[in-house]
Amino acid sequence: PVTISIRPERIGFGDTGLCAKIVTRIFQGNHWLFQCESECGPAIVIRQNDGQTQPAEGDAVRLAWRPEDMSARAGAAA
Repeated sequence: PVTISIRPERIGFGDTGLCAKIVTRIFQGNHWLFQCESECGPAIVIRQNDGQTQPAEGDAVRLAWRPEDMSARAGAAA
C-alpha cells in the first residue's frame, strides 16, 4: 500500500480526475472547505472564495491536481 498526500488547497474540481461526492460544504469567509468522499477515501478541498458558483452538498465532482503536488510514502507492512 501507498499513502498519497496532497495539500487541500492544491486540489481542484475538474472535468477529469478522481470521482468524489461533496459530503459537507463550509463557507469560511475568504475560502470554502469541502469534505469529500471518494473510492480512495476521504479528501478535504479548500477553494478560495472567488465569487464563482461552488458545488453543493451531494454533488458528484472530480478531484484534480498536478502530479508535482503529490507526495507518496509506502504504507506499513501488514
